[in-house]
Amino acid sequence: MIPKVIHYCWFGGKPIPNDVKKCINSWKKKCPDYEIKCWNESNFDVNVHPFTKAAYKAKSWAFVSDYARLKVVYEHGGIYLDTDVEVLKNLDFLLKYDFYIGVQQAGNLCTTGLGFGATKHNSVVLEMLKKYDTIEFNYDNKEQFACPTLNNDVIKQLGYVYNSEKIVKIENNLILPEKYMDPIAPGAELKNLKCSDTISIHHYSASWMGKKNAN
Repeated sequence: MIPKVIHYCWFGGKPIPNDVKKCINSWKKKCPDYEIKCWNESNFDVNVHPFTKAAYKAKSWAFVSDYARLKVVYEHGGIYLDTDVEVLKNLDFLLKYDFYIGVQQAGNLCTTGLGFGATKHNSVVLEMLKKYDTIEFNYDNKEQFACPTLNNDVIKQLGYVYNSEKIVKIENNLILPEKYMDPIAPGAELKNLKCSDTISIHHYSASWMGKKNAN
């Protein structure tokens, strides 16, 4: 089972703003018996991998988080949430799976940025980590290694075929369509999919667009 721990990352040392505090409070409200653990420079070695070392040097905190979230969940198990994710429902029903992830509206890609969960030493998370061994961080070309692209490649290797309506289960891995974790996304061409099935909303701070924002 996935342990009742919610991990989040906050690199860069800036004070946590009120909108982030509101999101974190939603986690506490809907998942009151979960441990909530913050990962930052004090408890995560940003030099653990060349990608995070270079991203940290460039003050690209969101890209540090892209790797750190995988490393933390792989080593400890649990659920990761971006700090701009508002939780609407209790997440207990997801704990029985080995791994779960959501699909974002933009590009119909599976991404850890919406939140994801996994057991300790999960093989899917390990494959996502290995992706970073093949790339070198370069801020000017950051779009090519944004986490949705890298994450989605691994999910496709499981045999996943995109389905906009139904939850897809592959062995004990769960892929949730957009209405569950990305019902309201920026962009005129995207839809409002919020419904009774929605478990969380990603509010898209888009921190990866700037060097100096936290995740």
